[in-house]
Amino acid sequence: AAFLQFGPALGLLLYHEDRVGSYLVTLAWICPFLYLNTVTASILHGLGKTMEVFLHNLAGLTLRLLFTWFLVPVFGIQGCLWGLLLSQLVTAMLSILTLKQTINFNLPAAQVLLYPAIVSLISTTFLHLLQKLLPVLARTDQWISLVLSAGIWACVVFLFSASAVKRQQKGQL
Repeated sequence: AAFLQFGPALGLLLYHEDRVGSYLVTLAWICPFLYLNTVTASILHGLGKTMEVFLHNLAGLTLRLLFTWFLVPVFGIQGCLWGLLLSQLVTAMLSILTLKQTINFNLPAAQVLLYPAIVSLISTTFLHLLQKLLPVLARTDQWISLVLSAGIWACVVFLFSASAVKRQQKGQL
């Protein structure tokens, strides 16, 4: 969520290039699937499903090669990043389906997916409102503005996450 929020600003600030910001935003979408693939592949390896992991990775690599072959000439590096995103998504879904077929587990979607997304959306919306209400953030040096904004965003995420943990411990979530 931080790269989604601050990717364009970081791209401009560090590299003075709009395209870098869009690359960071695309990479932000890839990160959760990279982590998920590492965990699910490890679990599947532990369950002796090495051939399935190999086939999932082969499917993902095939997608990346197709995107590289067909989209990179048209869209450049962004086409490669889209291929990486789609391949990670497909690999993650295949791994989860294989896990679901192998062992019975319950994935509490609200707690695992929905709540972090809502917290990120609320904190990002709060930051945008704060930036409009405090024009000093827009007038300060870009580095100072970015650090202040990131700090405010992190505090809001922390506060919402802490309250969610407390409610979850009380059985309200």
